[in-house]
Amino acid sequence: MIRPEQFRSSWPSVVRILAARTNDLDGAEEAAAEAFARAAASPDDIENLTAWCVSVGLRLWIDGLRRKVRGEELIAEIPEAPTHSGRDDRLDLLMVVCDPALSATSQLTLALRVVL
Repeated sequence: MIRPEQFRSSWPSVVRILAARTNDLDGAEEAAAEAFARAAASPDDIENLTAWCVSVGLRLWIDGLRRKVRGEELIAEIPEAPTHSGRDDRLDLLMVVCDPALSATSQLTLALRVVL
């Protein structure tokens, strides 16, 4: 459990150190806030609150950066939507209806859906 005076004395140092290490003031403040929240929830007695929060905050910031990079990689992997060639999509559906792998009943059902 951290005391309010520990928080007041450690907060500026933690944010300053994280901002210097990450070059991201907003991210440093968010990581510091989460680190202090975890420190407050920790049942253990934290001997050096500033060092503990800097260490945890830096790991949190790195994890956030990894998530962001991975998300961008996944977005880049999403195939682009095919461009519309100007053809009527019903023609493509009729070609599917002609597939010999489909039973006659399935072909008839699909053909009626395309036409109606």
